[in-house]
Amino acid sequence: MYKSGDIGRWTFDGKVQILGRVDHQIKLRGLRIELGEIENKMTQISGITASVVNKAEVDGKEVLCGYYVANQDIEENEVKEFLRKSLPPYMVPSYIIKLEEMPYTINRKIDRKALPLPSRTSSSSNKNAVNITDMSSSEEKLLEIWKNILKKDDISIHDNFFDIGGDSISAINMQIEAIKYGINFEYADIFNFPTISELSKKLPVINDRFLEEYDYTRVNDVLARNTEFNAKSTTKIKVRKYSFNWWYWIPWCPYRI
Repeated sequence: MYKSGDIGRWTFDGKVQILGRVDHQIKLRGLRIELGEIENKMTQISGITASVVNKAEVDGKEVLCGYYVANQDIEENEVKEFLRKSLPPYMVPSYIIKLEEMPYTINRKIDRKALPLPSRTSSSSNKNAVNITDMSSSEEKLLEIWKNILKKDDISIHDNFFDIGGDSISAINMQIEAIKYGINFEYADIFNFPTISELSKKLPVINDRFLEEYDYTRVNDVLARNTEFNAKSTTKIKVRKYSFNWWYWIPWCPYRI
């Protein structure tokens, strides 16, 4: 027996019923995360007086949400940038929300159930009317793909994919969706170039006017001569049969092939 941090009790039939945990360890996409570690990192930022991290469900997907109270003007993206430097990517909350004060229970503990969910700008109703195939540039195609994957309209080409709700699962879906429209890149490129502006610069440049400007004079000349009349007037050439002799010399045994 060892201390696992799980709270449980024995039932009458000899089984163990799990009731929860003594800490705030959670499991997210197969990874165990200690929320207290993230909260401690947030409180290390000068000006933050209280912080809490909670697991929430947004659009049917489980994500991490970080909340903080500060006595200084600290932007949400500053908190996320700080966490990104000291924590692995899967521990950085997808959403950072600033609160005026923390919600407390009557026992003066933070009421995690009362924490607000992150607001999401849902996609417009005519989103399905957008034809990504007809778009000319890679930036335009990527922008519409991001809007469809993240279900947001207010996205610019300079927004960080992971700052506006993207995660590793969304990155995979975005890569698969991009392949449908002829945009190919590596999965790691999404992490190395997380904005549309950066990612589009790493994509191979395709000259859409290459086929239109190509000189087809010689090709057309060959096709013009490729007729049935010319085929009948061709001259047959007989190829003679030749035999070749090779001589090989081996120090101990000369022989002929």
